[in-house]
Amino acid sequence: MRQGNLGQWTGPGADGTGPCLAEFARSIARAHGLSPALVAVSYRRYTTLKSTARIAPDGRVAVRLSEDVAGEPGPAQAAIAHVLAARVLKRRAPDWARQAYAAWLADPKTR
Repeated sequence: MRQGNLGQWTGPGADGTGPCLAEFARSIARAHGLSPALVAVSYRRYTTLKSTARIAPDGRVAVRLSEDVAGEPGPAQAAIAHVLAARVLKRRAPDWARQAYAAWLADPKTR
């Protein structure tokens, strides 16, 4: 299984606003042996840092990151998306994602 490289999510995305959400989705699909078409990652406006993941009626894994997370470094965003997707799939997130997610949660700026 291919492991993600934290450095791959440091550049701007296709829309110039930050890391590429499509790459997050492809990475999640690879990590869990899914078709890339079955994973979607997007931003959504929430009043808090809340981010969610669910399995949509059509079977897709839909991960919605809070717009407030958009300003975070790419590795943190990727880790959040991976951890949430793994939870709804009842699987284990990659080690690098769990470690990066724990570091992001422990950061006083996040609190």
